[in-house]
Amino acid sequence: MSNFCFVLPDGMGLGGVTSWSIKMASALAAQGQKASLLEHVNQGANWNEPPDERVLHLRCEGRNPAFVELEDVPCYLSSYQQVMPATFVPSFTEGTYASCARASQEDASKLRVLGYAHTDQGYYYDLLSYYEPIIHTFVAVSEEVAANLGRRIPHRRNDIHVKPYGVHVPHKLKRSWTAPGQPLKLAYAGRLVEDQKRISDLVVLVAWLIEFGVDFHLKIVGTGSDEDKLKAGLAALGDEAKRRIEFVGRLPAEAMPEVWRTADVSVLVSEYEGTSISMLESMAQGCVPVVTKVSGTQGALRHGKTGFLVRIGHMRRMAKILARLDRDRAVLARMGVEAHRTALARYSFEEYVKWFTKLSRDVWAMPARTWPATMGLLPPVRCGSPPPPQTGLWFQGRLFGQKVMKSVYRYLDRPPQRRS
Repeated sequence: MSNFCFVLPDGMGLGGVTSWSIKMASALAAQGQKASLLEHVNQGANWNEPPDERVLHLRCEGRNPAFVELEDVPCYLSSYQQVMPATFVPSFTEGTYASCARASQEDASKLRVLGYAHTDQGYYYDLLSYYEPIIHTFVAVSEEVAANLGRRIPHRRNDIHVKPYGVHVPHKLKRSWTAPGQPLKLAYAGRLVEDQKRISDLVVLVAWLIEFGVDFHLKIVGTGSDEDKLKAGLAALGDEAKRRIEFVGRLPAEAMPEVWRTADVSVLVSEYEGTSISMLESMAQGCVPVVTKVSGTQGALRHGKTGFLVRIGHMRRMAKILARLDRDRAVLARMGVEAHRTALARYSFEEYVKWFTKLSRDVWAMPARTWPATMGLLPPVRCGSPPPPQTGLWFQGRLFGQKVMKSVYRYLDRPPQRRS
């Protein structure tokens, strides 16, 4: 029996891929499969998920594989070889894929590699295109991601599987939605960073909600490098915003179903995604997603039936949708029920694990793939990387140059008064 090895390039850093990997390893181990987590230690993560004793957990010391140099690969290699034979999911760095490539040169018969395209972003396409010779099959988490990857590696189009993540979905939905006259409960969960997640748009969204007189409470779950900037931006809106916002920090995975079960609406303001796990988890608990129109959201939602889609940066439109849900709680409840039904029918974690197990069996029926001796273990020109995090907050330039309505500016000098 081969081992399923999920590599954690960012250690226990906050992120959907990390949570998914931990959950997958535990689920496979619960079925009697051999499963392991190979954690590249991230000293800055300051977080540990409760260990699953059924899962082999290896810690790989050394440089972060996102900043790998050629001399690091032999240091990583011994950890990778400890779990072989194995089906590897290297996740998202050159260092992790280079280690698999080097291991194949030692004994290609002892590993198979699944190339996951977790996000609709150029870095992933660069990465998977370069390491294509060692990848047995590819998994794209949305139709958009599959199409973009296929354009990069047209000769491997038949090896690209489209499969959004699976999430735990209760078979019977046991919850209620906030009654009329009570604040509409909103929740955001994810990394608090400007790059990709556009968290400064949460400030703009709150400003518009107050402008429209929406009675709401926003719970923000997560942490990140721009958390303090987000807090400062919300504080600039005055006491009205302060009493409506709750920061709860990072929570363990097992606490998230209760977050979604007690929220009415999940919000996502990202600039790009693959398929948002937090969106799917919220749907599973009957929470209505109101999200930006990015990869994965259009495939998961029926606009106006199971959630709402808005263009990136259009927070005024998002606030209007939330105002409508605030006024009509019956619509909110109906949509929550439909969101749950969709998640149960299409995103069941149990079915996902069955699919994943079969995929692994299929790749072991394929011939071994050896990294070509003529190719460097690392690309001669490093794969494109995500843009550096924005250091300024929304009122320091980025969003003010992107069609933010003039009335939002006023909140810096005149916190809005609650409308009767």
